Amino acid sequence: MPAIARETAPAFGSPLPAIARERWAVAVRDALHAHLRAAGHPIPDAEGLLALLAHPAQADLRAALGMAEPVAPAAPPPAGATRPLTVANLRGFLEYPIQAWALAVLGLDELPDDEVVEHSDEPFHLGRAERAVLLREVFAAQLRDPGEPVERRYDAERKQRQLRGQFPVGVFADAARRIDLEVLERWRTGLGPIAADGATRIGFGRASSPGAELLPALSIDLSGGRTVRLVGQTELLIRGRRHTSVITLLRKLEKRSHYHLRGAFDHLLLAAAGIAGDGGHVHRLIDDRGEVCEVEHAAWTAGEARAYLAGLIGELLDAPHGYLLPFEALVKALQGGRPVARFGDPTAGLGYGPIDRGDGLASPLDAAAVARRRLLPLVERMRGDHGFEVGP
Repeated sequence: MPAIARETAPAFGSPLPAIARERWAVAVRDALHAHLRAAGHPIPDAEGLLALLAHPAQADLRAALGMAEPVAPAAPPPAGATRPLTVANLRGFLEYPIQAWALAVLGLDELPDDEVVEHSDEPFHLGRAERAVLLREVFAAQLRDPGEPVERRYDAERKQRQLRGQFPVGVFADAARRIDLEVLERWRTGLGPIAADGATRIGFGRASSPGAELLPALSIDLSGGRTVRLVGQTELLIRGRRHTSVITLLRKLEKRSHYHLRGAFDHLLLAAAGIAGDGGHVHRLIDDRGEVCEVEHAAWTAGEARAYLAGLIGELLDAPHGYLLPFEALVKALQGGRPVARFGDPTAGLGYGPIDRGDGLASPLDAAAVARRRLLPLVERMRGDHGFEVGP
């Protein structure tokens, strides 16, 4: 312990006013950093400092700092335990395995699409993700109730976001409005005619989009008597003999795209819940220029869908995933080629999430087997111009 902590620390249990304790804690921290620098040691982060202070020899210092005693690590979940898992997390496992695994193991949750984020300064433009959320919700509301002009719906949503500091104002807002209304018109033209009130979203356990139909979470049984509650919402669905998932994009349409997984997972969820339409499923990708790609899916039975989901969830939760296998590499492995990270990916195949260092990670040796286990059951049911191929 640095000298300042030894010399100025109060006796165990002695009270300190809150301000004095805080000042003393800052002095201890600064002295500790100076001591470590002088000795040539790295400065630990907050978690590292907590780990150092958890040593039994630092009990008096912890008491003087007003810290709670360390809690013993939690016991592993007993047999028969139930835990939640989001649909986005599971789908992300096919896109960036190590990041999806980290999210699941750390118990983190993706933010809902309409999460409110306050800004101290008004933005000059929206990022692609924020803009996509806004336009998709306006588009969905217009399909559910086409009686109100889309311009009025857009303006109402824009006003709400401006009040929260989430949308530009003035000339920047006017420029964004013109472009956004053009995109909404292209999406509507690309979708074609649909029945009145024929569009919805289905939320399993929860939903972040207004107007979604809520159903119970999907309970998927795993080995060891465990159960996973799969929660999340589908894409925008058009009801019919075969339900159609509508995936709208703010980028140029690519045939071999990970967005096809969204339609495939919608079909999986509906089939596992026993509410899929007759004869399979359809999904449409519509980009911001109005280009459309339609893909059909052969039907899953409820048992087949649950078995696939259970296998994928079990692999996510029970196996180590210290390797790089982003979606493009997974697709290439399915074709029989050697997987490589996608060119131009700033994460070098790692993906965005709670881990940002891919040092020493390489593709798995059994990439082809992994691809056939995870991706092939989805691809072999697809019919249309999806761009996926299966190697020998």
